[in-house]
Amino acid sequence: MQKEKVITLKHIYVAPDRYIGLKFYPDKVLQAMVKELPDPKWHPKSSCVIIKNNRENLNKIFQKFIGVAWVDTKQFFKKKAPDNNIPKAAQPVFGNGNSSKKTQPRTYSITKACPEIYIDKLKTLNYSYQTIKTYSSMFIDFINYYPAIKPESVTK
Repeated sequence: MQKEKVITLKHIYVAPDRYIGLKFYPDKVLQAMVKELPDPKWHPKSSCVIIKNNRENLNKIFQKFIGVAWVDTKQFFKKKAPDNNIPKAAQPVFGNGNSSKKTQPRTYSITKACPEIYIDKLKTLNYSYQTIKTYSSMFIDFINYYPAIKPESVTK
């Protein structure tokens, strides 16, 4: 059984221009087709191919890969629902602050939650759900261990 080919679209900002990032597993067919897109460039920081972000190029991507690969736009067309009316219990919880059985018991209380901006940053960096959960839990431990210090002011 052949694995389905997937191309993930992402927003890439290289000052002052906006680009469409195309991430995919190495495949000779996909690489040849990407080279046919208008002015493709390799972006080493995000490890993907980029092309200018405009409607024509987006349409060319969809037309080029129709029937060949699935174009995943989940990260490209994000529509975030407002969280104002959602009760806190219904929202997904990352890093609930529970300590592991392998660690020592806490000598402090959990009073601060993990900032949403931190979780959003981890999501944009394409971290897995479990990694986000682990990092958020560690961050909660950190900010609650030093309650008098703002996280922004912490340096080496």
